[in-house]
Amino acid sequence: MFATYLKELGSFLLVPMAMIIAGLYLTKGVYGLHRSRSQDRKDFLDLWAKADKADSLWVQVAVRHLFGENLPVPLIRHLIAQPQATRALSDVAFAWRLIDLDEATGELFWRYRRHYSPRVRLWERRFWLGGYFLMAAGALLSVWVGVKVDAKSTVGVMSWLYALLFGVAAYGSLMRGERLSDADVGVPRWTKQMRWRGGSWNSPATGAARRQGRKRRAG
Repeated sequence: MFATYLKELGSFLLVPMAMIIAGLYLTKGVYGLHRSRSQDRKDFLDLWAKADKADSLWVQVAVRHLFGENLPVPLIRHLIAQPQATRALSDVAFAWRLIDLDEATGELFWRYRRHYSPRVRLWERRFWLGGYFLMAAGALLSVWVGVKVDAKSTVGVMSWLYALLFGVAAYGSLMRGERLSDADVGVPRWTKQMRWRGGSWNSPATGAARRQGRKRRAG
């Protein structure tokens, strides 16, 4: 019976069917992710209430369990001491892929030297934001083409494939821009009392300072 209906209605039926199925899987995935995060928060609170907070390894593992990043223990303890500890941990954890901590000197530094420049950080955020709108427009255009043409044709198949690729690229651009924005605003706010390589988050270390730091780590 299904084959008969499909033959009568033609390939146009494939598009709404595919969208419904994709929507069901997306809803299921979002619900599962929400439950996973809720369970992680519950587990974290249970552990936090029972464990010894003086244990550095436990503190690091507990924060990793909730925020998804392996933050250094000295940084964690500094952030916990802030008036808005949860917000501070969340902001720094989200931006942690862009910054790091020198274990030998205890100094924070940008992983990429260009990020020491506020101007570069600003233009890079604008670049990723522009990329998001461009990729999102490409995804919408591909969906429109996919709906208009025969879903079984090469153009139809490629349109839905491009829609998926553009959608993933749009999401990636949005996350990169948000992470850099969080790093540019949140990280300096919560770490201004800590030492930064070069003196501050806007002052890269000189060549001599970098060589001295490498010698200390090698020694």
